[in-house]
Amino acid sequence: MPEMNIIPMRSKSVMYPRRQPEKTGLLDRIQEWTRCEYLSDIHYINPRLLDRYLENVPARDYSLNEWNDAVWYITGDHVMFQSCGEARESILRYLKK
Repeated sequence: MPEMNIIPMRSKSVMYPRRQPEKTGLLDRIQEWTRCEYLSDIHYINPRLLDRYLENVPARDYSLNEWNDAVWYITGDHVMFQSCGEARESILRYLKK
């Protein structure tokens, strides 16, 4: 019979805290700023609060993809804008309705 290398199992499992991924996207920042526990909660906050935040966010701070994702998520419109500024303005118009 061939010799086997057996590695003993630990008797107690070691629990490590889960690392939270860094939040860098526009929707993640909105969630953070509005203090929503879940991203989906931003649909239930006062639109003026979100409007106030986005009015102070320069369009150039996030990529066009981030802005287009935010348009889709916040407004429900599946529109692909060609500039960050247009996408940002679309969200602001939606929030002021």
